[in-house]
Amino acid sequence: MNTLEQQQKRLETEVLAVKEQIWQIRDSRFPDLKLLNQFNETIERNMQLIDMIALHLRPASRQQAAD
Repeated sequence: MNTLEQQQKRLETEVLAVKEQIWQIRDSRFPDLKLLNQFNETIERNMQLIDMIALHLRPASRQQAAD
């Protein structure tokens, strides 16, 4: 597994952890809206990074399959 694949897996794990925190905040009696916004922005940023990494990995995958 190369560095980009490791980074992608780490970001995916982080997204799942943040989503769990969002669910806990939403279920709380007095949800912190600023924290919810921050977590949503974190998810959005991480998803963009995951997509960019995937774009870089796809050509490499195709190249290896052609070899």
